[in-house]
Amino acid sequence: MIKIALLTCQHWPGALAGEQLFAREFPPQYDVRVEVWNDASVKWSDYDCLIFRTTWDYFNYPVQFATWLDTIEQLNIKTLNPIQVVKRNQHKFYLQDLQNQGIAIIPTVFIPKGTGLDLSLLAQNNWTQAVIKPAISGGSYATKLFSINEIDKITAEYAEVALERDLLVQPFMPEIQSMGEISILFFNGQFSHAILKKPKADDFRVQSQFGGDYQIYQPDAALVETAAHIVKTFSEDLLYARVDGILKDGVFLLMEVELIEPDLYFSHVPAAKGRFFEALGKLLR
Repeated sequence: MIKIALLTCQHWPGALAGEQLFAREFPPQYDVRVEVWNDASVKWSDYDCLIFRTTWDYFNYPVQFATWLDTIEQLNIKTLNPIQVVKRNQHKFYLQDLQNQGIAIIPTVFIPKGTGLDLSLLAQNNWTQAVIKPAISGGSYATKLFSINEIDKITAEYAEVALERDLLVQPFMPEIQSMGEISILFFNGQFSHAILKKPKADDFRVQSQFGGDYQIYQPDAALVETAAHIVKTFSEDLLYARVDGILKDGVFLLMEVELIEPDLYFSHVPAAKGRFFEALGKLLR
C-alpha cells in the first residue's frame, strides 16, 4: 500500500478539516494521512509521496518554507508536484521567464527587493490604476489596487516591504470585472475543466473569501492548447496545474500558473476528482 501525506496548514479556516474529508475519498490502494507542512513532529520519511494541497500559508514563512523544501529534497521523498517545480513556481518572477519564451502575460514590472520602489512607472506606461503584490504571495496577500493619484501613499506603505520582498506591479485590467478571470485545470497534463471567476461589485479580487463568484466555463480548443503549452514549460510530470488569465481582445494573457496549492474546484466539478485520482495512479506507477 502506498502511503501518502496530503500537505496542509494549521491556521487557515477549514483547510485541515477539508483535507481530512478528502483523504477518505482516495482509492483503497492508498494509505492517506493529512499533515501540516511545518509540523516539526512529522517523520516525513515514513511516506512514499507528499501531495501539496492546502499549504496556504507558505508565503507567510518564505525562509522556513524554503528550508523545509530543501529538507524534503534531501530525504529524496517523491512529491507532487515535484520540489523543483514548487521552488520555481512559488516566486512569481517566473512570469518574466515565460514572457521571454514568447508567452503573453499581463504587462508586469518586476521590482527586485532593495532596488527602490519608484512608482512613476505608472505615468511612464500610461497606467491610471495598478496592482502591487509580493512575488511570493497567494490569496491576494499584501495585494493592493491603487490609482495614479495614490502613488505617494502606496510608496510609503510598501517602503519596508520593498526592502525585504521582490514585488510585481501590473496595470489593473478592467476585463477582470467585465468578463472575469479564467482558470484552466489540468491533471497529468490532460485538460480537466475550467472555471470563470468574477469579483463582487467594486472589487478586483476574485477569491471566494472576498465574495468572488465562480461558474463552470467552456474554453475553446485554442485556449486549452495555449494553456497546455504554458503548463509544459514547467514539467511533464505534474499531478495538477491551474492556468489563470484573462482574454483581452481575443488574446489570452497569463496572470499566473498555480502549481503548489491551488483550489481545484472539486465542489463545482465533482467528476474531476476521478480524473485527479487517475492522474495520481499514472504518476505513481
